[in-house]
Amino acid sequence: MLKKIKVNQKAEKERLDKFLAQEFPNCSRSYIQKLIKQGRVKVNKKLISVHYFLKKDDIIKIDYKRPPEPELKLSEKKLPLFKEEKNYLIINKPVGLLVHPTLKSEKDTLAGRLINYNSTIKKVGEDNLRPGIVHRLDKNVSGIMIVAKNQAMFENLKNQFKDHQIKKEYLALVHGLLEKYEGEINFPIARSKKGIIVSKPKNKKGRKAITRYKLIEKIKKYSLIKINTLTGRTNQIRVHFKALGHPVIGDKKYNIKKFDNQSWPRLMLHAQKIGFYNLNNKWQEYEVKPPQNFQNPLNNLKS
Repeated sequence: MLKKIKVNQKAEKERLDKFLAQEFPNCSRSYIQKLIKQGRVKVNKKLISVHYFLKKDDIIKIDYKRPPEPELKLSEKKLPLFKEEKNYLIINKPVGLLVHPTLKSEKDTLAGRLINYNSTIKKVGEDNLRPGIVHRLDKNVSGIMIVAKNQAMFENLKNQFKDHQIKKEYLALVHGLLEKYEGEINFPIARSKKGIIVSKPKNKKGRKAITRYKLIEKIKKYSLIKINTLTGRTNQIRVHFKALGHPVIGDKKYNIKKFDNQSWPRLMLHAQKIGFYNLNNKWQEYEVKPPQNFQNPLNNLKS
């Protein structure tokens, strides 16, 4: 389907991909970028880059196809439940479990286990693929998550995340010996031209991202650290520590060539603590210990 759009004064100076993502709300921004790179978007009859900024009276022609959508399937596998309260669930997600379905994902997801455990959660939230889910962990990251059981709790948590009230603490083992006992990484995060999420110390472009860390222990040529994220960007910890020159051990995607990550059984990143306010405005805090597949490699290093 070919669609034609004339740019008005209000949209002037807006980035092309961002504008089109708003025009087609059922398409992700990455999908729109893909269409642009495939030459299926033209401005004033010319091929254009993703980073083009619109001008008043520009004529956009887009060869639009509705993208395929993932399907949320029930999973009868056991929900990794740590604690259940009246308005929320505390989950202890294992490594390898995807939080919500994607086009490339297998049938088993945390979302699928959630609605099998409690079908009413299917109606909670803003996205039927992410029932009750306010935040996520990467597939290869283990640890604690909170899931809302009703819309009131979902909105409450959503606002706390927006206002940076949620406390999230991670445990990580990184390559190299950190010089500082504690520090703050304040490097913007953006997508490269290849679509990979990157962060560079001198790069001023991108979304604001702040990560704080404290050194727990130096173990041989590695550093065990405690991390608090003040923002919730995709892969934030992993790209920040790569940018710092100390990538997370076992990270095959965000690694530095001089470090060996192939021999490690998992990504050495674990979400161990979360704190938030419940619906009665009382502070709640939960902590889950690292699983054996995290603790065993750590113990082997110390032995």
